[in-house]
Amino acid sequence: MEAAIVRKLSLFLCILLHGANLFYCYPTNGALPCNEDICKLPDCFCSGTKIPGGLSPKDVPQMVMITFDDAVNIRNFPIYEQLLNNGATAKKNPNGCNITATFFVSHKYTNYRMVEALHHWRHEIADHSITHRTPTTWWKNATYDEWNNEIAGQQEILRKFGSIIKSDVRGFRSPYLQLGGNRQFKVLFDNKFLYDCSMPTLDKQFWPYTLDYKTTQECTVGPCPTDSFPGLWEVPMTDYTDSQGEPCAMVDECSFPKTVEGVYNLLMDNFKKHYNGNRSPFPMFMHAGWLITYNYSRQGLENFLNDILKMKDVYIVTLSQVIDWIKKPTPLSKINEFAPWQCTKPAPPAPCQVQNSCEYQVNNQNEYVYLRTCTRPCPKNYPWYGNPDGN
Repeated sequence: MEAAIVRKLSLFLCILLHGANLFYCYPTNGALPCNEDICKLPDCFCSGTKIPGGLSPKDVPQMVMITFDDAVNIRNFPIYEQLLNNGATAKKNPNGCNITATFFVSHKYTNYRMVEALHHWRHEIADHSITHRTPTTWWKNATYDEWNNEIAGQQEILRKFGSIIKSDVRGFRSPYLQLGGNRQFKVLFDNKFLYDCSMPTLDKQFWPYTLDYKTTQECTVGPCPTDSFPGLWEVPMTDYTDSQGEPCAMVDECSFPKTVEGVYNLLMDNFKKHYNGNRSPFPMFMHAGWLITYNYSRQGLENFLNDILKMKDVYIVTLSQVIDWIKKPTPLSKINEFAPWQCTKPAPPAPCQVQNSCEYQVNNQNEYVYLRTCTRPCPKNYPWYGNPDGN
């Protein structure tokens, strides 16, 4: 007991001394267990199942998080346009604003004019590395500098060739969900990212939390972070339970009957566990490929979204908007006054009418890569790992 009091007092004095630079107040050889008396919103939130703000479930808007991984291009962009931004018939949240999704964008094969279009429609653009390379063990063993080249490099590519303000690229998901331990999270912390979303969990009730303190989330694909990263949020990748009773972190990796009803039931059965529980944010993490290949997947997803949007307490928002709500828990009775979910501010600029297509030969071979962007002129070299500007 005395030791705990001394440690709490030491932490309090450290915070007074260092102010906003809380990193100095935590050990670098392992984060402390979370103390709810010290870790308080809006800056800190302990991992676990408690509803932010002490609200009861019926007062909590059921947040739904749609994310897509990998390159954005002509193959999947029409799906995004149909599903998320179909003009006058765009799907709406109860407050009248269009639903929004988060796109974790990797570099190769991405059309950055299309990225600009998604951003113009108020969707969130997040980071998914430059190379998305194999083998997966590379990410597990990557050094701090290698992680920095991948993460900060893609953030720079999105800025220069996608016209996304650097501070708007706030989230990251590791390729193949392969974590890099403290090295990866130190890169995110140093580059002032808001959140990571790479850690699957079997717990259906976990809320996003900050990494100021030791997490209670199980580590399924290590190495997981063990140090303290004050103010950096983790958005858990809550596993679904598929039709075989097995866990799956990405919707398209689940087992289910390959029918419209099979897709619908998979989504609705897992949704109800959140909606009828503590209303922790419901994940819909996926790759666009399964929607391109199978008509039943598109229709099942459409039917599910149409049905949940008939409910007046369900909002489909970006991961950053989820964190905005957790920082300031707002009951449903006042949700129309919650500024971060409004759509009254001007949208980001629309993309150019005519894109700039840049062609590059690969290593003097009969192979070419292309950079499609609104940015002019073309950079001298193809933007890539270690050379994100292409200069």
